[in-house]
Amino acid sequence: FQKATTLYATSDRAWSDLNRAHLFLGIYYESPLDHMPIARNAALRALQLNPSLPEAHGSLGVVDLLYDWDYASAASELEKEGAMRSAMSMLACTAHLREQSGHPRRAEEEVRRLLSYDPQSEMLVSELGCAAYYERHYEDAIRSYRSAMELDPGSPLPYLGLGRSLTELGRYQEAVDVLDSFSKRNGFVPPILLAESGYTCALSGDQKGAMQRMESLED
Repeated sequence: FQKATTLYATSDRAWSDLNRAHLFLGIYYESPLDHMPIARNAALRALQLNPSLPEAHGSLGVVDLLYDWDYASAASELEKEGAMRSAMSMLACTAHLREQSGHPRRAEEEVRRLLSYDPQSEMLVSELGCAAYYERHYEDAIRSYRSAMELDPGSPLPYLGLGRSLTELGRYQEAVDVLDSFSKRNGFVPPILLAESGYTCALSGDQKGAMQRMESLED
């Protein structure tokens, strides 16, 4: 995508795709400080070229939400036509915004509507689990996250949501096993899953396990 922006500097899609690549890295795999500012600049560049591009508005809204914690700005971006659908389909972060603004039911209704068009979307099924999680319907969340995991075993999102839901139910060892199973299945550990499993170890009283995971994160 970086090469594409060099070869086709006036392509809004090239800049938008570059934005999303950095966004995924900053959310799930590497330091947000290294990727979120680049993601924001790429999205802004895409919008300079095409002010109505839904993917760029959706991604910019996610940067506002997850990196800046600017809920008002995130809501403004995600209200643009097509932006909410793009954000939910690709990044599964809308439930967080709805939870913060006090509208979890609205999030669930919107996700179910989109699922009628794309029932095999792992991100949307995960988002349904996220809406249930923030409503504290943890058993419903567990079912959605397990379904999402079957749809895409390589996505860290359902493992994270499933682990958190099990933790809320006090099923600590099961939660740690789920969070650790991603690395066994995919060969690497996203930091967000390592951090969550360390938190769960600490809650369960496994100080050694928690410290080992914290040391791995520091490394």
